[in-house]
Amino acid sequence: MNEKNIWIGVDLGGTNIRVAAVEDNGTIVQEIQQLTDAEKGSTTVPHLYRNK
Repeated sequence: MNEKNIWIGVDLGGTNIRVAAVEDNGTIVQEIQQLTDAEKGSTTVPHLYRNK
């Protein structure tokens, strides 16, 4: 069996949320970026991905 390790990195910033899945060798498998609507306050962030 040839298993790969995938590492997940999350950046919860004030204006963006960024997520990346990366293999052990540094190859980026997938990246996602979402604006946080920072002007609406901190309650907006938890609801961005609830229904996706």
